[in-house]
Amino acid sequence: MKNINKKASRQSQEGIYLLIAMIFIMIFSMNNVIAATSYKQNEAIDLKIPCINNNTYCSGSATCNISIYYPNETILIDNKLMTNKGAYHNYSLSAVQTSAIGNFNAVIVCIDGDAKGYTFKEFIITPTGREIENNSSSIVIGLAILMILFLVASYVWESKQWMMKSAFIALSMMIGLILANTIKTMAEYQFSGMGMSGTLTSSITLVTIALYLFISYLFIYLTVTLFKMISNKKKIAEHVRLNGGE
Repeated sequence: MKNINKKASRQSQEGIYLLIAMIFIMIFSMNNVIAATSYKQNEAIDLKIPCINNNTYCSGSATCNISIYYPNETILIDNKLMTNKGAYHNYSLSAVQTSAIGNFNAVIVCIDGDAKGYTFKEFIITPTGREIENNSSSIVIGLAILMILFLVASYVWESKQWMMKSAFIALSMMIGLILANTIKTMAEYQFSGMGMSGTLTSSITLVTIALYLFISYLFIYLTVTLFKMISNKKKIAEHVRLNGGE
């Protein structure tokens, strides 16, 4: 029976570690979804480009010129000198110059003594400052299916296999958070400043709120379930200890 005691204690610790790990995974995943080389519309931005020629960093005396093209391929900046900051060269765009939405392309030409090289940089300007993929609708559908699959999988496992059950619920929460954030960002990108109807706005808002509420429910359910299982394991271990079982 001592082995049962040790096993119950070990499973209790594993349950706590599982919950903590899943929370970190969700935070990390959310950051990955949001993070991108993108800037907010109508706000000043500072482009920082490292100077590299022939796979080596430029010297402090190098000069770099930049040309930037609008999404429709017309010229925004025509061969302007960048500011040498040592580790990188930078060029600033005013809020007026970032009024257009879409993918901007930049060509940077750097001269360092006899060496000359160039590089390309693409950046995106959106109403929210977040990047939206062209296939975002497919991503939403895929995330929704994945969330449902993980949720269904969590109910396949019996209560006594609570670690696997909890893992699938946590994964469903993670996908749900990514899905809600993606829907919200898509709506902001697609409809900001485009006169989106009140009905469509309300529908998207309701879907997003419903997802967050469902995820909150899953989180509460998962937390309560874990603590119940941990408590039960401790009670069993204590019962075995008091009865002097081997």
